[in-house]
This record gives sequence, C-alpha cells and structure tokens, in this order.
Amino acid sequence: MNPIETYKSREARFQAELAVAVRRESKIVTWRMLTFFGIVLCFFLSPLTSIPDIVLWAAAALFFIGFARLVAIHPTALREVQILEQLVIVNHEAVDRIHRRWEDLPLPLPAQAPFEHLFAEDLDVVGPASLFHLLNPTPTALGSELLRSWLLDPPDSSTVEERQGAVAELSEAIEFRDRFVAYGRLAGRVGRRQTQRFSSWASSPMTAKHTNLLWALAWLIPGSFVLTSAAALYLDVDPTWVLFPSIAAWVVTGFTSKRTAEAIEKASPQSDSGLRFSSLFGLISEQKFHDESLRRRQDALSNNDSTARESLEKLERLINLADVRNSHFVHIIIQTVTLWDIHIFLRLEKWRARNGHKVEGWFANLKEFEALSAIAAVGHGHLSWTFPRFVENAREIKATGVGHPLLAPNVCVTNDLSIGPPGTLTILSGSNMSGKSTLLRALGANVVLARLGSPVCAAELVLPRKLDVVASGRIHDSLNAGVSFFMAEVQRLVSILEKIDQTGKEGTITLCLLDELLQGTNADERKVGVLRTLRRLLRLNALTVFATHDLSFRDEADVEQTCTHVHFQESVDTDSESPNLACDYKLRPGVLQSGNAIHVMNAAGLTEPT
Repeated sequence: MNPIETYKSREARFQAELAVAVRRESKIVTWRMLTFFGIVLCFFLSPLTSIPDIVLWAAAALFFIGFARLVAIHPTALREVQILEQLVIVNHEAVDRIHRRWEDLPLPLPAQAPFEHLFAEDLDVVGPASLFHLLNPTPTALGSELLRSWLLDPPDSSTVEERQGAVAELSEAIEFRDRFVAYGRLAGRVGRRQTQRFSSWASSPMTAKHTNLLWALAWLIPGSFVLTSAAALYLDVDPTWVLFPSIAAWVVTGFTSKRTAEAIEKASPQSDSGLRFSSLFGLISEQKFHDESLRRRQDALSNNDSTARESLEKLERLINLADVRNSHFVHIIIQTVTLWDIHIFLRLEKWRARNGHKVEGWFANLKEFEALSAIAAVGHGHLSWTFPRFVENAREIKATGVGHPLLAPNVCVTNDLSIGPPGTLTILSGSNMSGKSTLLRALGANVVLARLGSPVCAAELVLPRKLDVVASGRIHDSLNAGVSFFMAEVQRLVSILEKIDQTGKEGTITLCLLDELLQGTNADERKVGVLRTLRRLLRLNALTVFATHDLSFRDEADVEQTCTHVHFQESVDTDSESPNLACDYKLRPGVLQSGNAIHVMNAAGLTEPT
C-alpha cells in the first residue's frame, strides 16, 4: 500500500476508535453523575420514607462503590480519547507532509537560521517550507532542538551510517512512531531549560544530614506512638504516655521542618518536567528493537531493577503523597502520628541517590529517539527515496535521479549529475526560471539529508566518506550589523574559503554551491570578483558547482579547462500575442546558447513604449 493510502486508512481507523472512546467517556461521566445523585437521594429519602435505613444505607454504599470506580477509570478513558485525537492528527499531518501542504503543518521553532551559517539559509534547512519543517513531527521541544542541531551541524560519516540502520527500522515501526508523537504532544512542550533544572535537582549532592538518625527517629517515634496508644487501650496504661511520642514528634519536626519543606517544595516543580515523559520512556522500554544502536539507547533507560518509567512513576507517587501538606488539618494529624514529612524527604533523597546520575542520560536518549523517529517518518512517506552510500577515498559525487526534497513528489523533476574530482568546476547555466537554483539547492539539501542519516530524494547518491557542504545563494544585508548586500556577499565568500581551507587540512572534501555570485556590484568588477573566487576554490580543491547566466569568464583558459558545463533550456511559443515559456527542468550537457530574459519581460508586460 502506498504511504498516502496507509495514512488515510489509519486516520479513518483512529477516527472510528475515537468515536467509540468519546461515547465511552461520555457514558462514564453520565453514570458518575447518576451514582452521585443516587448517594444524595438515599440520604434525602431516609427521614421521608418507610424504607428501612439498612436498605438505604446498603443502596448508598453500592452507589458510592460505583461512583468511586467511575472516578477511578475516568482519567484512563479521557486519556484514551486524547491519545486517539492526536493519532488522527498525526496521520492527517503525514498526508499533508507528503503533499507539502506547508500551511497545514506545525512550524517548529526557532524558525530562523543563524545569520553566519554557511548553508542553512541558502539550502532551506530551517524556517517555513524547509527541511526542518518537513522532518519535524517531533513531539517535544527537546527532540526538535536536537533535530535542528543535527541539521545545522552534521556528524561524521560513521555516526551517520549508524543512524541509517536505526532510521530504517523505525521507518517500519509506524505504530510506535505515531504513539510516540501522540504521547509526547500530550506531555507538552517541555524544553531544555526545564529538563536541565530537573537533571540538576536530581543529581545535586544529597541534602540530608545525619540520615541514619533521621531514619531511626522516623520509625521509632511513630512506633512508640502506636505502642503507647495500644497499651492505653488494652493494658490499662495511663493515656498520658501517648503525649510523650507526640511531643517528641513535634520536637523533631521543629528541628527538621525547614529542611524537609524546602526539599519537598523544590522537588515538586522540578520533577514535573520529568514526570510528563514517563509514558514516552515506557513506550520505548516496551518496544522490541533489532538495530544495535536502538537497543543500546533502550538499555540506557533501564537498570537491573527498574526502568526510567518505573523510576519516574515512583517519584510521582512520592510527590502525590507529599501533597497531604496542602490539607493543613490532616497534615498536622498525620505528621504527629507518622513524621510524614521526614519519610517523604528521606525517600526523595533515596530516589535521587539511586537515579539522579541517570536522569541526564534518560533525556539524551529520549530526544535521540525523537529525532530518529522524525527522520524515519519522512523516509516511510517517500518510498522512492534511498539511503546514500558513503565511499572511502571517493573523490566525486554521483547523483542519479536526484530531485528537490522540498517539492511534492508529483511535481518533482529528477536529474542525473556527477561532480568532481576536487579542484574542478561544474558550471550550471540556464535561462530564467529554467531550474538552475532548484537543482543547486536540491543537490545541497540532499547532501544535508545524507549527513543527517536520512534517506535522500534520489535513486542513488554516492558521496565521499568525509564530505562537508557550504553555499552562497541567498545573501541578505543587515541593518543592525551595518552590513550592505555586497559586503554580506564578500563576507560569506571569505568565510566559505576559510572553512574549505580548514576542512581540507583535515582531509575533508567540501562541496561548494554558488548561485549568481557578487550581484551587488557592476558587471566589470563582478567578473573580476567571480574569477578571483573561482581560482581560489580551484586551488583549495573544492567540489564547486556554480550556477550563472554570465559565461564571459569562459575566455579565461585556466578556469575553462577545469570546467564541466551543463545547462537547462526552455521553449518559447512566439506565435501567441503573449509569449509562453515552457521548461522541462531536464539537465543537458554543454553550455546554454540562448536566453529568455526579453521573452520573460514581454510576457510580464514590460515592453518598449509605443
């Protein structure tokens, strides 16, 4: 079944299940209300009817049991409704993603690329209708931040190849991926700051002093209270003996209340960011993985006696038990009898001692699962995409059937292209709107995807194992920085040359993508600047692709002898009153021999005045 049909089928299935779940939840609410009124009615009828009180009390007890049961199961029924709502949305978004309906897909933030980045803006890596926008069904801010960092700063090829195996397996695990997104969205967009605070709280040094003494007092004093109370009731012992353990409890409380209160109050908000993710940790722990890297990440979420989810649920129970402090009168009684706050405090310290050093690793593995699942979702939605091959000692890029990953499959035109070896130029010429910039960005975007560990929009893509990418095509001036358009172009080129020089010394080949260089100056100076840049790139042994209208530098023999020329062309229907341009976006060898600028101007109505 093709992906669109798969997602539509799943959306319909979850819609049907949602309708059933909504009816079930509505019935629970209705019956809960009826059982509550049943309890009230029994008490109301007691003095007004001849029905024996024992019958009314029995009926009230049954109503209460039913009410309590309905209250207990309602959160589960409500959560099932919420999960199914998210599953419907996730599958609907999957179809929108394939069709590239950008306005219907949530835009991940931050949406702007760093001003100084050497390819993000030029290759549509972040922002609306970008690779980040396409790849990002990550449910939490943690996963979104990690995926963005992977896109902007890709790892070495060994890490990429490891990711490919994980992505390939997760691509087929559609039920796991969908529920992962649904659970994560219900958890909320908890970000790095909140989880860092939780990690800091969990791993900070223990605050309990004289722990053994506190443990002893926390059990001895309540034990004494029980013994003296029992003795007073059953052994005819003076009841005033009960006062001694009570007084002792409040003396100990006086010495420890500040420390225990601070610890409990600090634990509750900090732990909230961790507790939200317990269902995600549980989903990962329950899934059966075959890929070694996924199993390693899964194993990091458990130890010999518990999983991350179980540990967080234990912490949640402690926080809930601590909430008795909010009922002042009840708290006084329980604290007197049991030294409740000390028990909670000591168990929180024990939890931190056992789990605190693991929390940071839990979140690190969680967000990696998020990012890998997001990449896998796009791979599953595009069955024609393939994993690239990284070849040791390769000195060329070979792309077969390469298309732009941000174009919908039904409009994406593919081409074959070979680039290299280092120290050569590929000159891409063509008329306006013929596809030069699109092919340039398609090549760059697919290299970014390849280094991410993702499938690429190509039938085959063969890359050098150590490959970097830089680009200059969308340069902006900066009013805040006082940088003009031309100066911004020059600064970008200087940064590119410095980067290529640095990576070349490390044995890395750099793909340099240039689109219409130095447009912010006059034609004569532009030619000098372009030639100077191209010659520097040749000496630095970059793999350079240069898209341009201007081929005047062909007169320069030292540059021309390194060039491979390819071009796009179009056809112009001049028979009609308004000339029509038709582009097939297919790459051809050689240099374009004609232009279409005048035809474009005429078609737009910019003709000679009469």
